[in-house]
Amino acid sequence: QRVGHVYAFEPHPTTFQCLRANVALNGLTNVTVYPLALWDTPAILRIEAHEGGNVGGTQVRDNMTNEWHTPCAAVPLDSIVPPPMDILKVDCEGSDDKVLRGARYLIQQSSGIRVFAEGGGDVWADLGLAEVRRTTNGGQGPCYHLVKS
Repeated sequence: QRVGHVYAFEPHPTTFQCLRANVALNGLTNVTVYPLALWDTPAILRIEAHEGGNVGGTQVRDNMTNEWHTPCAAVPLDSIVPPPMDILKVDCEGSDDKVLRGARYLIQQSSGIRVFAEGGGDVWADLGLAEVRRTTNGGQGPCYHLVKS
């Protein structure tokens, strides 16, 4: 029996379709997927394709200069996911600070929350988070384990 619920957000259309198909294929009834980006405010952003076709390196930004971009809707996590939350994993290719700001209420209302993020260190203290461990993320840089301070 599965306990809890997973909310997954993926703004890249191709990757979203793959995610949704994998959730269905595996019969995961406790997972809800959204074709949205997470941000600190509601916005229409742009998905910038990573050179070489690596969608894992795709970035969502509010000021794109690359002509190869796709618009996408973005929302704060606080507007969709109800507290409390046990674990928040953020991997947003340089936009972790925006995602964490958009989860301010959720973090505040989740006393035992554990946050795993690759960045966003500028906002951790403001959100009441403190680093407890730093690990490597498959050679791609650090991943930080944060808890409420």
